[in-house]
Amino acid sequence: MESMAIIIHWNQMESLNGIEWNQCQVESSGIIERNRMESLSNGMEWNQRIELNRITNELNRMESSSNGIEGNHWMGSNSIII
Repeated sequence: MESMAIIIHWNQMESLNGIEWNQCQVESSGIIERNRMESLSNGMEWNQRIELNRITNELNRMESSSNGIEGNHWMGSNSIII
């Protein structure tokens, strides 16, 4: 049986607040990938990847604000690690 892939790629860039979105979605394999990068005063960066075949959610958030805080977050199917 053949499977058709629907690929959606979406980019948004705004120069006022420095927001950049990248989204790639492949429905045949169930992979959704989304990236958000903000170059604001707090320097937030988001990466999110969802693999529906493996039921894995990954969420990474990195902050480099004036106090130098960095955070990485991982969410799995059975556990949450922060």
